Amino acid sequence: MTELERIDKTSAVSTLRFSLMAGLGAMALGVIFGALHLLSLALIGLSGFLGGQLRRAIARVSDNTLIQPFAAALLAGAIGAVTVRLDFTTLQRLVAVCPCMVLVLGPHLLNGAIDAGCWRHRPREPDVEPRPGDLVDRLLLSRAGD
Repeated sequence: MTELERIDKTSAVSTLRFSLMAGLGAMALGVIFGALHLLSLALIGLSGFLGGQLRRAIARVSDNTLIQPFAAALLAGAIGAVTVRLDFTTLQRLVAVCPCMVLVLGPHLLNGAIDAGCWRHRPREPDVEPRPGDLVDRLLLSRAGD
């Protein structure tokens, strides 16, 4: 094995650091979404950490890039389902959602597309700049009245 092949096989950061950052990032998203209960944050962080470990373990044995986020999302969903079933905390759905937002790439792309659509399709008002979250706010407020 040449030096370049060896470098190509190594990951950019260690698995432990990647998993810790995934767990901390999921916990930060939990705080942003309103999870202030310590048990909720601990479960969110644990789910993110284990999802990061699972992604790196799969990356070592498979070249399929789609199975890594799928397995991480499946694990986060399973931990979230156990949390809901056992009624561990008040913000149970965040235990499933927050790790997925960190470990799966799709939500970032979807959020960007929603923001771009908001800027593109909103009628222009002379002195008001469109805000990125206007479309999301309208969607959430319309659902709150149902």
